[in-house]
Amino acid sequence: MLDHATVVAEARLDDRADPNFMQPECLLHLIRSTRLDNSDDRFTQLFDTLITRVERSLKGAIRPSPLYDAEELRQDVLDRFVDLLAADRNQADDKLDYFEVRFAGALAALRIDVMRASARKAGKEDYIEEMHDEEGQPLPVLARQMREGFASEGSEQEKEHFRNELLRAIDRLPDREKAAVTLVLEGHPVEGEHAETIAKLCGVGDRAIRYRLQKAYGKLRRELGERR
Repeated sequence: MLDHATVVAEARLDDRADPNFMQPECLLHLIRSTRLDNSDDRFTQLFDTLITRVERSLKGAIRPSPLYDAEELRQDVLDRFVDLLAADRNQADDKLDYFEVRFAGALAALRIDVMRASARKAGKEDYIEEMHDEEGQPLPVLARQMREGFASEGSEQEKEHFRNELLRAIDRLPDREKAAVTLVLEGHPVEGEHAETIAKLCGVGDRAIRYRLQKAYGKLRRELGERR
């Protein structure tokens, strides 16, 4: 029986040719087993090692592309995997069983699910309302509402409260989403042939920026509440 320090050291080996290299299926099994002895310290060390491996795998599997935001997709896959681990940590869940049998295949399936979901979301325009700005560009619903919030009638106190709440919520967004939403508020068109579209300024394709904004708007709606 190996001591904990040795187990952690072997888990951190990167060279698959090393005879002591720990397969991800085994590493995951050890992580899940910490629930039985309620060892938070052992869980944390092994968890961090597995997450590092998953991040490395996703970086190689999801390459940069003008069709999507690779970093966003990698984070989405990682978030889903972490959610599975967290749920299993609280109570045994068979959703991780396949990962213990064939980790690479299970992670690939999760990655494909996320990419397909992002493609479906980016391809839809049900979150784009049939309203346009002065240049004829369609505006996402919340973008229009945010602009109206800055210019709408009402007491200065009410408008100032909304502005402050909005800006605080935007500031809490991930950097890429915050940059995109800020450009919306500055009046840049979301996409199109314009020289300074948000997609071009952010260095990604139209589909990627729609997906990024959709995620940002969803988070802002949850914080600010629907304003329809």
